[in-house]
Amino acid sequence: MISGRRIRPPITQRGSSLSMQSLSNSTSSIPNNEPSSPNQKPLEKKTLHVYSSEPTPIITKKKKSYENSNEINNGETNIQVVVRCRGRSKREIRENSCSIVSTEGPRGREVCVQTSPLSQMNTRTYTFDRVFGPEADQAMIFDDVVLPILREVLDGYNCTIFAYGQTGTGKTYTMTGDMSNNYGVLSDTSGIIPRTLYRLFSILETENTEYSVKCSFIELYNEELRDLLSIEDKKVKIFEDTVKKGIVISGMEDIPITNSSDGINLLQMGSHKRQVAATKCNDLSSRSHSIFTITMHIKDTTEFGEDLLRVGKLNLVDLAGSENIGRSGAENKRAREAGMINQSLLTLGRVINSLVDKSQHIPYRESKLTRLLQDSLGGKTKTCIIATISPEKINLEETISTLEYANRAKSIKNKPQVNQMMTKKTLIKEYIQDIERLKNDLNACRQKSGIYLAESSYKELTEENQSNKALVEEQQRKIDALESSLKSTREQFEQNMKLFIQTKKDLEKTSKTLEDTKNALRKTEVDLVDTKQHLDEEIVLRKAHQTTEWELDIIANELHSTLKKTIVDINSLHEKIERKTDIESSNKILWDETKSHITRFMEDLDNNITKYHLFQFQYSNKLENEITEFVTKEVEHIDDNFQFIDQQLLNFENRHAEISNEISTAKYETNNFLEEIKKLKEKIKLGIKDGFKNLNKATEKISGEVFGEMIKFQQQIHNSYSQLGHDMKSVFDDTEKHITIQTTEIQNLKSEILGLSQSIKNKIFQISDHFKKSLSQEQKKNSEEKMELLTHISSLINSFFEKQNERQTAQIDYAQSSVDDISTNIDELASTFSRKIDIWSAKEGLFVKKLMNSKEDIKNNVILSAKNSDGKGAAIQGNTQTIYSEILQLIDAQIQDVNTQIQTFDNIIAKAHSQNSVHYDAYIQNNDSVFDDIKNSYQKLKTKVNDIKKDIDVHSYFVNDLTKNQKSENDFHKDSIISQITVTHNKILSTSIKNEILTGKTPKKCNYEYPASWKLTKPHEEILKQLRKVPLSEIDTNIVSVENPKYLEFKELENNTVEEKSSSLYVEINSNSGEKLCNTNAKPSTNVESYEDEFKSKIRKRTYQMV
Repeated sequence: MISGRRIRPPITQRGSSLSMQSLSNSTSSIPNNEPSSPNQKPLEKKTLHVYSSEPTPIITKKKKSYENSNEINNGETNIQVVVRCRGRSKREIRENSCSIVSTEGPRGREVCVQTSPLSQMNTRTYTFDRVFGPEADQAMIFDDVVLPILREVLDGYNCTIFAYGQTGTGKTYTMTGDMSNNYGVLSDTSGIIPRTLYRLFSILETENTEYSVKCSFIELYNEELRDLLSIEDKKVKIFEDTVKKGIVISGMEDIPITNSSDGINLLQMGSHKRQVAATKCNDLSSRSHSIFTITMHIKDTTEFGEDLLRVGKLNLVDLAGSENIGRSGAENKRAREAGMINQSLLTLGRVINSLVDKSQHIPYRESKLTRLLQDSLGGKTKTCIIATISPEKINLEETISTLEYANRAKSIKNKPQVNQMMTKKTLIKEYIQDIERLKNDLNACRQKSGIYLAESSYKELTEENQSNKALVEEQQRKIDALESSLKSTREQFEQNMKLFIQTKKDLEKTSKTLEDTKNALRKTEVDLVDTKQHLDEEIVLRKAHQTTEWELDIIANELHSTLKKTIVDINSLHEKIERKTDIESSNKILWDETKSHITRFMEDLDNNITKYHLFQFQYSNKLENEITEFVTKEVEHIDDNFQFIDQQLLNFENRHAEISNEISTAKYETNNFLEEIKKLKEKIKLGIKDGFKNLNKATEKISGEVFGEMIKFQQQIHNSYSQLGHDMKSVFDDTEKHITIQTTEIQNLKSEILGLSQSIKNKIFQISDHFKKSLSQEQKKNSEEKMELLTHISSLINSFFEKQNERQTAQIDYAQSSVDDISTNIDELASTFSRKIDIWSAKEGLFVKKLMNSKEDIKNNVILSAKNSDGKGAAIQGNTQTIYSEILQLIDAQIQDVNTQIQTFDNIIAKAHSQNSVHYDAYIQNNDSVFDDIKNSYQKLKTKVNDIKKDIDVHSYFVNDLTKNQKSENDFHKDSIISQITVTHNKILSTSIKNEILTGKTPKKCNYEYPASWKLTKPHEEILKQLRKVPLSEIDTNIVSVENPKYLEFKELENNTVEEKSSSLYVEINSNSGEKLCNTNAKPSTNVESYEDEFKSKIRKRTYQMV
């Protein structure tokens, strides 16, 4: 905090300024001449000012009792944070700039910032001690924020108010505003400082005590301090005061003022000197921080008659705004200014973060701004921060940064203490000591004895010189260190230069080597062309030989394949004869075993189907009973809901009648009250002031009663709707739960039936597989028996087993067909049941959907009715509030002009009568409308529930019918399956084994054709001659054609260009029935033709792969 020092100040009476002398030590010299009159200012202006929490008292003459003068408040308090959002400017309105900041009106505690325009979820909400919207004016800011702080300053506290925010958000407007002095009348746009000066002197005049007020105004520009009230434009310095634990500002003027006009004049003079400039964001952008300090000294008298001095200080800080250089267009000097401003604000932010995090080290000394505000941040001063923000979308990032900064500043705790009060004796003693010290200095100066200062002053000077000498030595050490660093840097530079020269030489050598390499590369490229030509010729020759080799390989493979095919055919014929013999020998035995196995299986199958039919019958009965029970319960629930709805409607009608009676009573009482007011008009003339107060209280009472009744009415409506919605939700949830359980059971039934069907199919497939396996085993045994009897009665056995195989094959085919029919019938049964279950499930889903739609309709109707009720209540409340506001306005007008109020009093009463009747009728009409809406909602709800009841009845009938159909279908399928199994069983028992019949289709002899001639490779000279005639672009294609022998062979086969010699391969096949020879000139058999086709297809496939 700021305290000042004056030499022999003038002392005046109440209403004048009392100059003060601080307890700090002065470092300035004392002039010989002194002020000759009380109105003359002292010549000495260069003083030391201490920013500490212990201000200096003064001596006053009048007495005033002040209790608990030495009381110290040791409690911690948080910094008060206030947010103010400015309105949109004319330019922003003209550009249709949207607002992203919303508040709760002129006054509130929350501010919302919309970070994304596409989603309402991207909104940040901050809570502060106070939030002022764009509608708030300067007077509202002062009354709610500054006035309580000013009263604490008058009680002896040191307080600080500083504005922080982005440039162009209204900080200077909030702190100073309109500084014009219109004959002692404040402007509507005057800021905090002018209003504080006016209110301060108004309070001091009212308290009728002696006082003294001083002002100082300093500026921090580019980290340099300047006194804005000094005539000489000299910079001031800042020092640490180790005695009082504060900051000392040397050379700053602390000017006394006697009234608010003097203070505003000083404010205007300092503001004109302050650094401002135009940017793209603000035409008058502050380029510096400023601190306007008001110090007041008030005389108090204890109960023992002892005079005390009460001191309070108020620091009003206008910080320069944080600035985005790219957006503000700052260049050169303005850019440097913006950098210094942002740097000091960044340091302030680090200090706040350190205080919030309770760090061991607080970086106050990193900036002069934080040094000046050190006691205001975490010290003994009461502090208030006014954060100003912009509503523009383009400033979203700065706005959020400001709010985050302010939000963290809320957590800073200060320990405000009342300034120490001193007695008159102690103050006089200190003054005498200072006077003696100054006299000694003055005598030494006048005598010129060689020492122009007193011994104590000389000691102080000596100590200062020693301190300066130590500082010089410290700076010299720094210079030596810098010179040493410079020397090492120079040596490093020389080494780098040497390395650069060596690298340059290496580069020249490398460049020469590169040129030689390029020349060698050109020669190598010429040789490479010749080499490639020779390589191409060798490739063509190699591929020509390779083509011939592949052609010969294909012919050899063809011959080999023909031989293998012949051998395979002969082996296959012999294997078939042996296999036939084995199968026929075991056919009879396996058939007997199969008949016994099928008999046992049919009996088990009959038993399983009977058990399934019994289980299905029981399950259908259980399903029918559960559905019937469910429908009965749901009908009972709906009847209970009907009764509840009727009861709620009756209760609402009774409440509606009660409210109407209460409103009628209120109207009657209000009319009587207005009549009484009219009769008391003559009495009000005698005591107009007291009458207005009573009328105001009565109006507030009427408004409060109406508001209370409306709130109770709205609460009752909300409770009724909440209960109704809860009951309906319970009904629908129970219905939905029952339907879900029923659907789950149906799905389980469907799964069980499908599983049973699949089980039956699996068993039938097992029977079929067993039949096939038995037949295979029997045929194998028959073949074995046939081989044993072949030597004796070959022809008889062949005939017998052929007939036996035919009978067995026919019997097995018939059994397989019967099994397939059973499987098909079971699939049809499962498919039919599944289809009917799906139909039932679909209808069930439609019912549930219809039920849920009914639930949503009822819910929407209830919500709509509730919203209508809220709207009507809010309209009535707003009308009542309007009446109350109009009456208050009339009362204020009557206080200003008593005669006019008396004349128009009768008109106001008549107007109140008419408004009361109109609003009563409007309320009754709105109340009836709300009642009709709710009544209609109840009727609609009742209709919907009736529809639900009908749907449940239809659903119950459908489920019962479905269950009956399912029973009949089960009975039908049971009889059908049993009959089919019986028929199948009888047919299998009556079937006998058939013997194999000889067909004479077994192949006897075959002839095979194979290629017997092929091409040879052309001479090398002819190939190279043809290659040199072909253009270079076609060499690759020709090479591919030569390289692909399979493709060449395929073309020769197609065009008959290859000379072939065919010969027949005769193969004799011995048979048990005789020998036959194939004709040499006969056509190839079917097997040979298929072999040729297969060979050609393989040739094509390989050719396509090669290409």
